[in-house]
Amino acid sequence: MLKIKKGFICFVSVATILGTMATSAFAASTLVPPNAVTPGVLSTTRIAGTDRVKTSVAVADAGWTQSDYAVIAYAWDFPDAVSATPLAYKYSAPILLTDTANLSPNTSAELTKLQVKHVLIVGGTGAVSDNVASQITAAGMDVQRLSGADRYATSVAIANAVGNTGSIVVTNGYNPYEALSISPIAAKMGMPIILTARDSVPSEISSYLSQNTITQTYILGKADGTTPDDGVADNSAFPNPTRITGANIYERNVNINKLFSSDLNFSKVYLATGKAFADALAGSALAATSGSPLIFVDSDMPQVAKDFLSSEASSVTSACVLGGTGAISDSTVQTVESLLGSSTPTTPTTPVTGTGNRGAIKTAMDGLVTAGTITQAQEDAIQNAVKSARQGGTQGGIKTVMDGLVAVGTLTQAQEDSIQSALAAAPQDGSANGGYKRGNNSGFKTVMDGLVTAGTITQAQEDAIQSGLKSGQQNEFQSGYKTAMDGLVSAGTITQAQEDAIESAITSTTSTVAPN
Repeated sequence: MLKIKKGFICFVSVATILGTMATSAFAASTLVPPNAVTPGVLSTTRIAGTDRVKTSVAVADAGWTQSDYAVIAYAWDFPDAVSATPLAYKYSAPILLTDTANLSPNTSAELTKLQVKHVLIVGGTGAVSDNVASQITAAGMDVQRLSGADRYATSVAIANAVGNTGSIVVTNGYNPYEALSISPIAAKMGMPIILTARDSVPSEISSYLSQNTITQTYILGKADGTTPDDGVADNSAFPNPTRITGANIYERNVNINKLFSSDLNFSKVYLATGKAFADALAGSALAATSGSPLIFVDSDMPQVAKDFLSSEASSVTSACVLGGTGAISDSTVQTVESLLGSSTPTTPTTPVTGTGNRGAIKTAMDGLVTAGTITQAQEDAIQNAVKSARQGGTQGGIKTVMDGLVAVGTLTQAQEDSIQSALAAAPQDGSANGGYKRGNNSGFKTVMDGLVTAGTITQAQEDAIQSGLKSGQQNEFQSGYKTAMDGLVSAGTITQAQEDAIESAITSTTSTVAPN
């Protein structure tokens, strides 16, 4: 890997220098492995610090255990930073925020913790001072600044570093929210985000367009407004334009996510306020790592945003709230949870650590569809079968464990029947399907303890059941897939060879997923 010279270079040469480093950049970071998820139950987590700088550090902790690269941006204004997510994704780097005059202490500590070697500063010295850069180099890290004379030129400098895949995003340089909405998508697709003025195309943008082969432009924002941050008024300067618009930032956010829905992994969604940019900026880099959407939610979000969340409820297994309660209140989180169909709403403040098995398994099957091993219709049939199977609740899992213990002689059939009868007679916990939801282990244990006291089973037998359940929880979701697929093989929907290929891909994809 080419080592960057310490200090600064002008943005004209940025693309050349960074391009030589890109080949091995992705492998130079270690992402936090995804957590397992509980089928049928929405997992909600919050990533937050006491301010926006500390929130960006919390986001980095949630997503990375080590990273050779980090992107540094000014914490308190967006123009130089809002194009940074595709750059961060290219180098598998977190976006960390800082003050202007001095490197924020928490950011400094995080750079050291992640063992960062190369720092990419986005924006000029008015946003992130030379003193900040000097403090970083003094800590032994190489520094590169990506900047231009204004916000437009800075976005071009970043675009040159990202590279050209033929598609670009164009958005108003005075409104960060459309750029943030598309940031995870643009990052995954390698699309630079170019800032422009409402009523004219700055010369830097014209030069960029003339020097690059662009086959598709996504223009964000409405064209019929009159204020400087309304949108981009004229499509004609941009090759093959597709405009994505809406009545407000929430509707535009929804329409962006809808247009690219086939490119997104909705098993996990990231939630950010549409009233401040900083949490969404840092979070967008993390969302990009899993191909997840960034959705704006606030107490006054319009019905279109609520309808969109409801429409994706069947796909979402985890939601990550970006920022503290001052950004997104607990009551707003509860509203979102109800829209996503959560049966056990929670809002812990510990960092989220990944997308979970469901997203990983879907990724594996998507890969098999791409490779032609299975068809999209077959994948859809498998997902629908698993979704139906999930409605059986935890009682099915308990019975599976006990059947196994009967088979090996640990329990008798009469004892299993007695346990099942006791569970059926016990008060239910409100589950729509009856029985015991995951997390009600205390209620289950109370029933089992009663059976031990009554002499129906021994303490050793109860311990064996509890151990079997604990072990089964770690593999239940994959087991659910196998059960569903066995049924589809019997029905002729897929072949045995296709099931074997899917199981192999799932095992490979989820082998590093740690249980909760």
